[in-house]
Amino acid sequence: MKKIMSFIIPVLIGVILCYLLVENYLKLEIIKETAKNPTIVLTKITIYTVILGILLESHKFILLIKGHIRISWMVVPSVVLLFVLCIPTNQWVIWFNGLGDFPINLFTIPQPRTFLSILVGVLLVRSLCDSRS
Repeated sequence: MKKIMSFIIPVLIGVILCYLLVENYLKLEIIKETAKNPTIVLTKITIYTVILGILLESHKFILLIKGHIRISWMVVPSVVLLFVLCIPTNQWVIWFNGLGDFPINLFTIPQPRTFLSILVGVLLVRSLCDSRS
């Protein structure tokens, strides 16, 4: 029963997060059409996808909760990337407007941000978990 619950709970949370992602992505599309600032919606999407990345490593996350912590060097790039993803999209345009599309689009378009946010969640758990236990 315990093994089944350790599978069902992350799946249910993942389904809820996917629902929230779709809902916020639809809000983002509406905001784009009305020329409003999408910062809050993009921040929610970033938070949800980081949590989704953590859920992908749910077994290691459970080990973290139980106290099996070992910090590796990967925590530094994970935290740096997390802070970079928290920077509002309009700020990226202001900073890197003359550099071309790649640096700006990597952090302003929702799909690459989503991928990077999931990656951050996975890397954070892997960099903090002592999987030798």
